[in-house]
Amino acid sequence: MEKWWKPEFKTKKELQEAIRKIANEAYLGEALPQDQEEFMLYVLSHHVGFEEKCGAGYSHIFVDLDEFKSRHFRIARVDGSDIDISWHQALTPRPSKRNDFLSALREEVKDQIFLFKMKSDDVCAICRQGIESGEKHIDHLVPFRDLVKDFFQDATHKVKDLGTTYVLEDRDMAERWKAYHQENAILQSSHAKCNLKKG
Repeated sequence: MEKWWKPEFKTKKELQEAIRKIANEAYLGEALPQDQEEFMLYVLSHHVGFEEKCGAGYSHIFVDLDEFKSRHFRIARVDGSDIDISWHQALTPRPSKRNDFLSALREEVKDQIFLFKMKSDDVCAICRQGIESGEKHIDHLVPFRDLVKDFFQDATHKVKDLGTTYVLEDRDMAERWKAYHQENAILQSSHAKCNLKKG
């Protein structure tokens, strides 16, 4: 697994300690402070079911007690519901052919995303507020999952493991996907949190 926490943390243990500190010091049931929330969003975004956990749209993260009185993180949604999410699984995601496939599809179009990011305004298209350096996130107005669904239906194609990322094994398919994304993706600048709240 790619050690995505580097170089901010030298070891996985250091990252775990930082997460536990937040969980242990949080006020139960209350939204995390902004800096801690942004950090935990980054951590939890590596959970294999993160998008599904956000459901109708992300509202905030808070800490609560489970049935065994242990502290755990929960995602509050814009519809008033909330659900638990394991930071342990975010650090050690389960293997998934579908997730590897989706990762490959994002890798294939990352140059398109990068070029748009370089040329786009530093204003969030969702909240209309300015975006500070390093905080810009590129959002798909039509959700990425919908573009994948329209092009691939329910099919999952073989991927090639490059060590730190995946690409499609079928290069003709890769070129067709890139052309489809180029023509149909509507990209916009946003804050990462605003994008999640959109659902």
